[in-house]
Amino acid sequence: MNGFQELYEVEDQGTVLEPAARLELRQMEALPVWNRLRDYMTSGMLDLHPKAKMRQAINYIHNQWSALTHYLSDPLVPIDNNEAEQLMKQVAVGRNNLLFVGSLQSGYEMSDLMTVVSSAVRNDLHVAVYVEAVLDALLSG
Repeated sequence: MNGFQELYEVEDQGTVLEPAARLELRQMEALPVWNRLRDYMTSGMLDLHPKAKMRQAINYIHNQWSALTHYLSDPLVPIDNNEAEQLMKQVAVGRNNLLFVGSLQSGYEMSDLMTVVSSAVRNDLHVAVYVEAVLDALLSG
């Protein structure tokens, strides 16, 4: 198993834990994996040409080390930014879909609706119930 799979398995175990316990788990199980990865990259750099793409990648990782491992010291920080990336993907897909809504006004209305739907998804709410509640609140003034 590679190091990154191990890191994500640790995160899977930590999703059900309270923040303090998640932090302890990360320190006990994920930190040694990161140290092992750093040792491996450091030992492999000696054989690489300075202009080699792999050496450039390893140098980049070393330069970003504190950002990559920041989540080890804060239990509320996720291991990656996949959730934010997925939200941005929704925006991009929505932007393409809104090209064909029929009119400029329809586009604005559709983007407002998609904002409400995205808010429901992001907060783990039932989308149909949330949209209905928002619309009822808007209609009642």
